[in-house]
Amino acid sequence: MKKRILTLSLVSILTASAFAYGGGDFRGDRRGGHYGEHQRDGGMKFLSDINLTDEQQRDIELLQVEFRYEQKSNRGEREEIFKSSITTEGFDAEKFKLESLTKATERSTAIAKHIESIFNLLTTEQKTTIYNNLNQ
Repeated sequence: MKKRILTLSLVSILTASAFAYGGGDFRGDRRGGHYGEHQRDGGMKFLSDINLTDEQQRDIELLQVEFRYEQKSNRGEREEIFKSSITTEGFDAEKFKLESLTKATERSTAIAKHIESIFNLLTTEQKTTIYNNLNQ
């Protein structure tokens, strides 16, 4: 029974983490795009149709590199949360859920901050084009 609960908990946190890292659909099912789905040039799909200047492309790529580096430095967090939830008396599900939720919130905050940084580089016309493309 404990093994099943542990397995279900681990599967649910891994699934939630996948969506937090961009596995969820960002542009809607009808368009098939994903936030985490990168194009050949390293950009995000929602930026593909807005005619970025060379300077904007360079600045966004720098932001992308920084963001990827930050995300890579956070790898292993799930394992640490899992390990810290195991005691000699068993599995502390409440601690696991609380620490997992805290980390998921931190990841979501980092993603939101990253996207906001990208949007701050765009013109009003480009933002309008993105909005219109996403809401077609």
